[in-house]
Amino acid sequence: MPDIKTIKVNGQYYNIKDSNAVDLTTNQEVDGIKTFIERPRFGVYHVPDTFEELDYIITNGSSYINTNHKYNTNEKIILTFQQNNTSTYRIWGTFNQSGYSGQNVSMTYSSGWCVRYETTTTQARLVALTSIDTKKHTLIIENDGSIYFDGNSYGKSAGYTANFTFNYNAYLGTINPGGTTPSANLQGRLYYYAVIDSNGDFIQEMYPAKRKSDSAVGMYDVEND
Repeated sequence: MPDIKTIKVNGQYYNIKDSNAVDLTTNQEVDGIKTFIERPRFGVYHVPDTFEELDYIITNGSSYINTNHKYNTNEKIILTFQQNNTSTYRIWGTFNQSGYSGQNVSMTYSSGWCVRYETTTTQARLVALTSIDTKKHTLIIENDGSIYFDGNSYGKSAGYTANFTFNYNAYLGTINPGGTTPSANLQGRLYYYAVIDSNGDFIQEMYPAKRKSDSAVGMYDVEND
């Protein structure tokens, strides 16, 4: 693994890895060593000029986002979110059939936060995470099914199956119950969402944004405009 270095950008210091990049404030190499800042990219706007990029969007429990993407288990998921309270909400995912039972992948709750990863027909293949709180968190599901929450490894579900594509689009801010009306939608904030294929290429990368023409807010997908 490359050595971790530090770069100063707009008065702030960030950890970066050895490779090719520059200080964004001066466009100069840092200490003679070219370096790069990993996504999300600090000091860089990701959305077009017709949008205003935001730090987050607020979900009030009555709204959610259809990602328009059917998740495949060979893909990596990155989701940064925050709850407004410690109630139980469905945060991300999809079921493979109508309703809240059967095959699914989801970030949800069961005596605390958990990831349900049930590509087999057997139920309760969940991975318990932490107690529900109001802090900002990042979930990563790797393309081999490994689950990380705030950088800590939680293993992977026995329900993982490689190269399994769900029948319905994944929802963000709730779980898609197989095309029926979702419930227990997130009340909180969404900061970042990405789907990455097995080659490391981004399928989707979403940033909070407000459209300037009508002030509509949502998650802007820079990979698909």
